[in-house]
Amino acid sequence: MKRYLELLRYLRGDVLGVSDGDFATLAILSRRAFLDRRRAVKLAKLHLTSKRASLIAERHPAFGLELLNSDKSIARALPLRIRQELCLSPVARRDGWESLAETVLSGGELLRTEPVLLDFAARCLEKWPADGSIDVVTPMDVLLRIQDSNSGKPSLAEVDILPSKLSSRGSLYRPPEWCSPKLRWRLQLGYLLRYFTRSVYLGASEKGGVIYRVPESHWYQRRYGLHSGRSAFGDDWLPITDWMEDFLYALLRWPGCRRSKFSKWVDQGIFETLSRIKNRLHYLSGLYGNMANVSILPITSKWPEKPRSNRPLRVCVVQTVIPEPKDISRADLTFSNAGLRKKHRKHLSAALAAVDRMLDLRETHKGSNARLDLLVLPELSVHPSDVERHLVPFARTHKSIILAGLTYEELFPGEPLVNSAMWLIRVWSQELGLQVFRVRQGKYYLSESEQAFNKPTTRVQGFRPCQWLVGYQWNQSSCNRPLWLTASVCYDATDIRLAADLSGKSDVFVVPSLNRDVNTFDQMALALHYHMFQMIIVANNGTYGGSNAYAPYREHFDRQVFHLHGQPQASVAFLEIDDIQKFLSRPNSNHPSGWKHPPAGRGNPDAPATS
Repeated sequence: MKRYLELLRYLRGDVLGVSDGDFATLAILSRRAFLDRRRAVKLAKLHLTSKRASLIAERHPAFGLELLNSDKSIARALPLRIRQELCLSPVARRDGWESLAETVLSGGELLRTEPVLLDFAARCLEKWPADGSIDVVTPMDVLLRIQDSNSGKPSLAEVDILPSKLSSRGSLYRPPEWCSPKLRWRLQLGYLLRYFTRSVYLGASEKGGVIYRVPESHWYQRRYGLHSGRSAFGDDWLPITDWMEDFLYALLRWPGCRRSKFSKWVDQGIFETLSRIKNRLHYLSGLYGNMANVSILPITSKWPEKPRSNRPLRVCVVQTVIPEPKDISRADLTFSNAGLRKKHRKHLSAALAAVDRMLDLRETHKGSNARLDLLVLPELSVHPSDVERHLVPFARTHKSIILAGLTYEELFPGEPLVNSAMWLIRVWSQELGLQVFRVRQGKYYLSESEQAFNKPTTRVQGFRPCQWLVGYQWNQSSCNRPLWLTASVCYDATDIRLAADLSGKSDVFVVPSLNRDVNTFDQMALALHYHMFQMIIVANNGTYGGSNAYAPYREHFDRQVFHLHGQPQASVAFLEIDDIQKFLSRPNSNHPSGWKHPPAGRGNPDAPATS
């Protein structure tokens, strides 16, 4: 109980006999697990010295900044090296330039995308000395010149590196002693790329009140715990793929870490790494949706277990009924009312239990070992708090991908709510074992009813950082391209520019919706399944019904895969793509396989390969 009692004494303000190192540990733990910023700073300052402030800043830079910003005299007492690495020192100024630290700390959210990160990495490597003579590079030493691109989004125009002349001794950004000079560049580049990431939000509430929060991952744990995965980036909406995650693991690999295919070419040096980065940038540039002005990013759904044979795709569409129209009010768009939360959660639990039983029924006539590959839930059907409690265990049990429409959520403190859907992707890899990736598909266009919520003040905003392509790996060989899944939340699916951008890039287009105009969405699915020449799946709220799936088969009785009629109906429907190889060959007009003749310009499309 010794450590626990020390923590209790610290929270009461009693630090008699506590060493400087233990004081820093207790202050950080209190901030991350118990106290909001104001109270944590107030408590730490009661017995703060320059030595303790230095230790806190070294172990937890984010909390160190909160302390130092509350009292500038503390910052002036710190060593110059620590002040620089916390971005508190003045930077060499150039007109139109700013440091990497200034860009990130000022809230450069639009720069936290994979294309920008890779462009930054490429420009850094082009400036890197071949002899590896740079000992330490901090975010204050890297200067950026940012400009607006043709798409209206910021991009990098130039990058320059001006290493500090301060001693590198004790620096947070100094490569470890075991690292040879010729490999020092990869760790230094990895540190800079990781600076673009953010620590996970500190807790469920920063508005006061005593509440315990699990101590989330931070940079110190990520560095020595060797975790540079996407979950450490802090935001599930970030337009960053598993390719970037694997690249960071290769850059920051420590002795004893498993080598990956990325490690092989990173170890070949700067020239080979720069070549690979430019190839990736070229690939992403070819995927960009020019008509809808949106980044299209691929993320691979690798086998959830060691592959033994080809696998088909089994899809389950659950047409839930809650929330009902009367449940959606401007006063409680997040569905936080206790009574509604209980009803909503109970309905979701019952729906998932129904899927389990329906899989047993499906097994009696279809087989496939009760397997489920993709579960789709309608718009606003899942509260964010129920993702971890209900959907993640379901995904782990069934080894399935889940696409669920989430209720309105405040992603950015103080800003309007967003409407979105969540991809849960359970994957297996030799390097990392079993994981569940979470990526958020945003909704850019607000429906008519959502626009009404914004009067007289804005309550809901459009938010779509990128358009995700989820590559369903169905074949043991990496030579065969995956089946590409994509999704749009309800009203976004009516954007014909997005449909044109995705045509030839995706194979299954899923639309989670809460839409009363069932006839219009029926006609949209009928049109899109031919014009995009792929399967279209609409998962609507059961209050209105009309969930459906269409594929471009020649015969009309094959074309309508399923259609749920009537309302209000909580229903479950299944569909299978048994022969994925045949499904991927559908655009070839010479293939006598029962497909309709492709629309103009769709013969042998250039679907995205795995890069």
